[in-house]
Amino acid sequence: MKSQERDLMHKLSLITNKNFWEAPNQYSYYDCETSNAIVELKVRGKVYAEKLIELPKMARNLELAKELGKSFVYVVQDPSGIYYANVSEMSRQILMKEPSMIPCPVTTEFGDNRMVNKACYTIKMNKIQ
Repeated sequence: MKSQERDLMHKLSLITNKNFWEAPNQYSYYDCETSNAIVELKVRGKVYAEKLIELPKMARNLELAKELGKSFVYVVQDPSGIYYANVSEMSRQILMKEPSMIPCPVTTEFGDNRMVNKACYTIKMNKIQ
């Protein structure tokens, strides 16, 4: 987990008064979890009008959450605040729409800046701070 995401995890712990702990390993499909949720964290330096979630990441985490008996929660922090969505609760609504193909870097984690089209959904999120 990157330091920005770790900082966000600690902020969430303070805001929600819940215990968060890091995912089992650095290559997990999600970043952290609580007793009842697995959580994917995104820290953005720019404000985007629509928040996006990649289809493969959403599908893997929904399945994993189901196996673990937890919800899948997505959290995005940008300069305008911290937003969350319980994707497990919204999955039917999300999947009824066609995903958009969005040009994105292959990976941000390992500095591969080549662009590829990724299937993404726009997702309605609630502001928590």
